[in-house]
Amino acid sequence: NSSLTLQAQYRSPSGDWADNYLSDLSFTNSGIWDTNFRPGISAELGDYDIRIMVNDTDGASTGWKVYNNTITVSNNNPIVANYNSPSEILRTESSTIYFNTTDVEDSENTHTPSVESRSPMGSWSSTFISTIEYDSDCQCWETDFTPVASAELGYYDLRFKVEDTDDGASGWYTYNNIIEVGNNNPDFVNYTLSSSQTLRTEKIVIGANSTDIEDAEDLHTLDVQYRSPSGSNWSSDYLSELYYDSTLGHWSTNFTPTTTAEIGYYDLRFMVTDTDDGTSNWSTYDDVLFVASNPPELTSYNLLNNDIYRTGTSVILVGVYDIEDSNSSMSIVPEHRSPSGNWSSNYFSTAWFNHTSGLWSANFTPTILAELGEYDIRVKVVDLDGGSSDWSTHLDDVTVRNNGPQFADYTFIDTAGTSNLSHAELHRSDTMSILVNSNDIEDTEADHVV
Repeated sequence: NSSLTLQAQYRSPSGDWADNYLSDLSFTNSGIWDTNFRPGISAELGDYDIRIMVNDTDGASTGWKVYNNTITVSNNNPIVANYNSPSEILRTESSTIYFNTTDVEDSENTHTPSVESRSPMGSWSSTFISTIEYDSDCQCWETDFTPVASAELGYYDLRFKVEDTDDGASGWYTYNNIIEVGNNNPDFVNYTLSSSQTLRTEKIVIGANSTDIEDAEDLHTLDVQYRSPSGSNWSSDYLSELYYDSTLGHWSTNFTPTTTAEIGYYDLRFMVTDTDDGTSNWSTYDDVLFVASNPPELTSYNLLNNDIYRTGTSVILVGVYDIEDSNSSMSIVPEHRSPSGNWSSNYFSTAWFNHTSGLWSANFTPTILAELGEYDIRVKVVDLDGGSSDWSTHLDDVTVRNNGPQFADYTFIDTAGTSNLSHAELHRSDTMSILVNSNDIEDTEADHVV
């Protein structure tokens, strides 16, 4: 057998007989002829025919013996070689996934790859996958993964598949829990105040704006707190329930300090929570609200005597009110002004509160040296916080008069120098003295004119 000569050829499904893919025939130690069939990477796919012819040393030949559809030449399927992706991403953000494919037959850039993602509770989809492109710089495939604002949160799976130019395809290469999609936390934007100052029991409207890539502002939950001037803790006791004002397009709450609220500058802070329980940081603003005391009010005034003499006394009666303090806990400041003088309180006694009448009182007692004429009187109320009402002024309210002198008694003294208090007799051309005594609250007797 080893002296024979063999020929072998193949024929592709649409081709002619050839032997390019066959190695040289050799006679093996096992007593058989052997040749290797190795189709090239561009070989036609399908069933190949084989024919063999044997020649002996005398030139005799068997002729070609044909075997149809003997060998099937198949495509080498491509594979996904590797990938690189982000480990976490926020909704609406984009991050690039890189991967490589390989194939015995085709160059990588002739492949057709596919990429899909799967949310924690979802199905496979390419919705968040951009167009896949071949990057010649990195010699790899790349695509962007961009979860939308409403994308499910959690860990996403990835899978890859590749097809070659012969329609051969790899299976899906699946990788679980590859990318964690996170929530975009909301942000606090700004605040507005209807006023920067308020009185106790009155209100300031606080407006607040928030923003979020994912949620509408009116779906947020806002926390607003204040801190008093000497306080160390934050509170919301003076704040009303927050509500969304669709007309103004922001959140609103009313700040209404009570009658006992500390006076001074208050701090504010804001925090936003979205529908996925994501929160912003606290945004803190110092000394933005000023709480002031309500000034007391003078509700009534009366002077018991509008016409008095020096050293005489008249009483003023004053009604007061304060939303914060009791009437008896406050005080009044009375003052007077003489016709040519300035305001003074010298002629007023210390004021006192009459619990029976519910009025404040003070005595007005001009001294013996007081200027005569019409006096003005003014009064104001002072509360426990040092706040005061406006002056309540009453012009020409009281007339201060002079105390007239009084005749006390008299005595006759005759020529003999005898004093007689009842009567006296004298002759014509005689002289008799009359002694007169007077008194006065204000003047000495020597200053009188009789």
